[in-house]
Amino acid sequence: MTPAPTRREGSAGDYKRRAEARCRRRHVQPIVACMATPRDIKDRIAKRLFRHPRLVRDMLGAFVPAEWTAAIDLDSLRELPAEYINEKGDKRLGDLLLLASAPGGAMGGASGGAMGGTPAGVPTLVMVEHQSAPVPRMAARMMTQTGMLYESLTPRARDASERLPSLLAVVVYTGDGEWRAATDLAELAGAPGDGAAGAGTGALAALAGRRYVVLDSRRLAREDLPEHNRMTVFVRLTFLASAFEAWEVLAGAREWLDLGDEEERSLYQCYIDWLCALEPEHRPRDWDPERARRMEELMEEMTAFRRNTERAIERYRQEGMEIEKARSAERERLLLAEQQSLLTRQRSLLARQASLRFGAAVGRRLDARLAGVSDPAVFDKMGDLIVGCATGEELLDGIDETPAGNL
Repeated sequence: MTPAPTRREGSAGDYKRRAEARCRRRHVQPIVACMATPRDIKDRIAKRLFRHPRLVRDMLGAFVPAEWTAAIDLDSLRELPAEYINEKGDKRLGDLLLLASAPGGAMGGASGGAMGGTPAGVPTLVMVEHQSAPVPRMAARMMTQTGMLYESLTPRARDASERLPSLLAVVVYTGDGEWRAATDLAELAGAPGDGAAGAGTGALAALAGRRYVVLDSRRLAREDLPEHNRMTVFVRLTFLASAFEAWEVLAGAREWLDLGDEEERSLYQCYIDWLCALEPEHRPRDWDPERARRMEELMEEMTAFRRNTERAIERYRQEGMEIEKARSAERERLLLAEQQSLLTRQRSLLARQASLRFGAAVGRRLDARLAGVSDPAVFDKMGDLIVGCATGEELLDGIDETPAGNL
């Protein structure tokens, strides 16, 4: 008899239940606190951001080369399920997939490569992938994903000429380092034989061609970005010069976004969630990106974000002042110790010179008289007396004649 399946100790489900219980005990929102990592939170919010067709439209229209978007009607973008299942039943989930029709009578860009021009009248599939870390084999991944996408299309996806839709693949990169991954699979794969064949000849020609367009947000943030553009808002929030700049970016967006529109309001919430994911130290304590909020709540969250930022700045300032105060005290201590060490060496030297010339008793008496002296002029006078006096008694008499305030 086959035993009934049991839940493994330490399984993902068991871990999630324990984590949620800890969150409830600590009065923390389980949805946010129990997400696996900050990277998971950012990835979820980024996917939600790019599900807004107007953001994708602004991105394609202003940031993707025109030769790849000329045959796309950007106003016709509509989302499709980003689940690709090939003929064998293998499944892969993408971030975002949209379909756009071709403008009437429009011709595509220059032909050639995997992402060449689009003939007139052929619709275009737009595949958008968000990456927060470099993927060296992204060209191979996109080739696999493209193949699975085309296999998952039904016969109805073909046009009258039995052609499948064209494809535009875009990778939005928000990592800190520079994106260096190849966009052409031929850069990753060697040619048959000695590898001397060019990218456009022989068997390697099947691999040649640009597989995707990469939008490196860090690089874009250094450029002059178009205003009144939803992708510009995303890029500026991703790489802020300071947390205070976020308030200005979002306040500027409110001036031209139609927040009375449900989609625009949802996009604005995603902006705030994206900011909170990037700046966890400043976000409100009860922040929950999974819950739809009213505009009043969003404004309250931004006020809380700014207040937390100001408090953090003040805390850092106070900590900086305390650190500087401690460093100043340490510098003074070291300086005093160095001065005391110097005085000790000078006193020992004078006592040794007196001992060598007039005897040890005179040296000891001189050392005792100089124990509390800190005036360099007194040490200079003692040096002159040691050299100028003929006897130890004369030296000691000179010491006794020195005013008490100078010793």
